[in-house]
Amino acid sequence: MAVFGLFFSLIVSAVVVAPSTASVLPRQLEARASASDIFKVKGGLLVKNGKQTSCGLGILDNMAALMSADCLDFVNGKVDATSKYEAFVDAGYDGATGRYIIQNITVHPAYDSKTKANNVALIEYNSGSKVLWYNYNAIGPGNWDGHAYVQRYLSDIDGMAWATPKVYSQSSGDSVCSQLSPVYKDNSKDFACSSGLVPSPSSTLGTSCNVPYQMVYATFSGTYVYQAGFFSHAIIEDGKDLCKYSSQRSYFTLISDYLAFANSVLNRTVYYYNDDDTVKPQTDPTYAMTKPSTTVKDTVMLSGNMYPKQPSTTSPTSSFLSRTSTSPSQTPTGNPSAEEEPESNSGMSKRSIAIVAACSAVGSLLLAVGVFFLVRWWRGHLKRTRDPYKETAAQEILANDLGGASVPGGGNLRSMTEIVDAAYTNPPPPAYPANEHRVLVVEEAQSPNSLVSNEYPNEKS
Repeated sequence: MAVFGLFFSLIVSAVVVAPSTASVLPRQLEARASASDIFKVKGGLLVKNGKQTSCGLGILDNMAALMSADCLDFVNGKVDATSKYEAFVDAGYDGATGRYIIQNITVHPAYDSKTKANNVALIEYNSGSKVLWYNYNAIGPGNWDGHAYVQRYLSDIDGMAWATPKVYSQSSGDSVCSQLSPVYKDNSKDFACSSGLVPSPSSTLGTSCNVPYQMVYATFSGTYVYQAGFFSHAIIEDGKDLCKYSSQRSYFTLISDYLAFANSVLNRTVYYYNDDDTVKPQTDPTYAMTKPSTTVKDTVMLSGNMYPKQPSTTSPTSSFLSRTSTSPSQTPTGNPSAEEEPESNSGMSKRSIAIVAACSAVGSLLLAVGVFFLVRWWRGHLKRTRDPYKETAAQEILANDLGGASVPGGGNLRSMTEIVDAAYTNPPPPAYPANEHRVLVVEEAQSPNSLVSNEYPNEKS
């Protein structure tokens, strides 16, 4: 009975939800998986505009995941809301696959697309559900036994069929990792680094080059693996792609220091694991990497989607809320898309030139129409503001000054008093209808109150 009570208390402490970062709680009661059966651990991929990408998802639970911000499209420093993003989740843990429209995207506020520091975004989906299951994220890389790098691939997107994951094991990074990547050198505890590459899973993805793995898992006790990070970027020396180069390294952002960030956005529990109970994750939701102090010349950086082209699939309409927009220092890099047209000599693509020409024609037409209606309005305004009373009075004053001149219908008015008296005796019609009141109404702008609703799902252990 005492054992049962202890078990129950551990469960309760694991799933309690609190609005503070203290709700990032551990739970060690998990069915363990080894690198050879990584398929038992829930994993996922990003599908963009109906096309499979190489972007792995660090699945937190059945409603949210962390991923590389470079896998998203940006327009004017904000996530492009016209792109359709979906999260595909494999059958690990419970045997059920999932396909979800991404509803919310929160980019880390310190994301730097140039250096790849804080290359992190939180995605939310399946919002009508409750937390039914959750993954455990490795913390404390200092006592990991090794790393397992994983590639997942959808063999059939429409049928949500997953191929067998490919796994590559490596103990740790080397000195080349720091030589090629300044952000890794200054923030080595936030990254995993690997020299391993894997063949592109299908020729239909448009590249014959090898590609980086998508996810990294931490190995404990020499056997058991826990989700640890996702691909951020690759650095190539003496080459322009991963087909030919003198050296290369792939870098993976570790999830552990961004659990508090995820918890602050989701306002619910996320989970971590370390076989040393004294190791705890950092709890600052605004945590950010140190900005690199140096740069490396004669290298090429690749990031984002490594599959430049692939066949489209039927994709449901997507609509998401970008909770946190950023202003990346440059457009996220990656292999060029097959849909992108080459630039002309002027630096603009043919598509851009056509768009500019069309916009210019439409703009000229709208300007002409605007001028036409402005002239008509001005003429009508002058006509409506003509005041016969003022005109008659002016004519009478002029006639009096000229001496002998007369106003049609009137005599020779010799004084201002007589002019005013005559005007009131037989006044001309008013300039405006008697029942028209010209009142200027100034309305004070008001900003609606911002409502924030936080739902606390009943989590299931």
